[in-house]
Amino acid sequence: MDKRTLVDSDLQKGHMLILVLDQSNFPVHLALWLFDEERDSWRLLFASEEVGGA
Repeated sequence: MDKRTLVDSDLQKGHMLILVLDQSNFPVHLALWLFDEERDSWRLLFASEEVGGA
């Protein structure tokens, strides 16, 4: 199965988002791109202690 390519513009936008979150003092402990096969698209995921989990 072919997967859509994660392009440089997506990487740059993700990087900018992380910079904005950092400047806003929102702690991001982990960020990663994950390919969602059902939606046939890439998702940028974050891990932070500021967001409660299940």
